[in-house]
Amino acid sequence: MGNLLALITGNKTLVMGIILAIVLGGMTIYIKVLKNDVARLNAEKDSISLQLQVSQNSVTSLRDSINDQNVAIDKLKSDADARVAAHKAEIDAANAKAGNYKRQATDLMNRTIPPNDTACKAANDLMNEVLKNAK
Repeated sequence: MGNLLALITGNKTLVMGIILAIVLGGMTIYIKVLKNDVARLNAEKDSISLQLQVSQNSVTSLRDSINDQNVAIDKLKSDADARVAAHKAEIDAANAKAGNYKRQATDLMNRTIPPNDTACKAANDLMNEVLKNAK
């Protein structure tokens, strides 16, 4: 052992070679570790890229669905507005017709019996007039 120690300490080139071999061996191991890390990280990147694409597709699909719903809501609103307008016209027409009938009824109620007629004859004449106008 003494001779080996003397040989190693006496020969600087041998010591440098051993140190260099140890350093290169360590670097080789470290490079292999780094290559494994790069491979693992590339696999993670691919997985995350795939997940991102799926998420982007989902966002696009949701955006399209929201747009479709907004179009449907706008159509429902315009249809409802059209129905309200159509019914408003019908209600206005019915109110006008009702007003006309009320005026006619008021006119009939405000009539007086002619001086030479009896109440029965005046009522009969009135009913005949109403029936004639109803046709």
